[in-house]
Parts: sequence; C-alpha cells; structure tokens
Amino acid sequence: MIGYSDNCAYRYIVFYLKCGMIVFAPIFSLTLLIMIIMGYKNITYAGNMYPVWSIVLGWIIGFSIIMIIPCMMVYQIYREKGSLSDRINHLRRPVYKMTQNPAFFNKYMRNWKKDEYSQEYIYIMH
Repeated sequence: MIGYSDNCAYRYIVFYLKCGMIVFAPIFSLTLLIMIIMGYKNITYAGNMYPVWSIVLGWIIGFSIIMIIPCMMVYQIYREKGSLSDRINHLRRPVYKMTQNPAFFNKYMRNWKKDEYSQEYIYIMH
C-alpha cells in the first residue's frame, strides 16, 4: 500500500520535482540575489540618505539568517567520518530518535533490530 510505485507518471513527477529542487530552485535564487545586488540603490527617506553602517548592518542581518543553512551543512559534513560521498549519503538519510522514557522504549523497541552492516536500528514490520 505504501511503497515504491512502478507507475510511469510517478517516475516523471519525481524526476521533475528533483530537477526543480536540485537545479532550477538554486539557479533562480542565485539569479534573484544577483539582480537585487546589481539593482541596489541607497535607501533615502524624505531626501535624506541612511548612514552606511545601517545599510551594512541590514545586509549582515539578512545574510546571517540565510547563511545558517549552508554553514550547518558544512559543519555536519565535517563532523561525519568516512569519505566525502559517504558523509553526504549518511546525512541524507532520516534520523530516528528514541525518547528517554523507559516505558516508551520497552513498548516500541521490540519492533527495532540492530543491522549488522550499518550498526543502525531498523524497524521490523510484523
């Protein structure tokens, strides 16, 4: 019921979604950023220009919000062990965390088994 669909339309939809997220979204975002920087004009209010330090502070605040994502990505890749491709592939997988509650752990952990190859817990469906 929930699993891989061998439908032809499904494959095309997934292909276009991947292309959109991997290729087109970064290109459009970068193009938009370049156009904003190239067409930038100093901010004025009632004929008075804002000081340069306030404009620089605004750009720093704006970029600091956006730069958290790539900085954390680089940090997580650096922290992993193995080759670069192994690090990226490992970070692309979802992480399942168990709570520290013993009642929850005893009730639900019986369906989890440790994989010999990857040393990770795998959910076993009964």
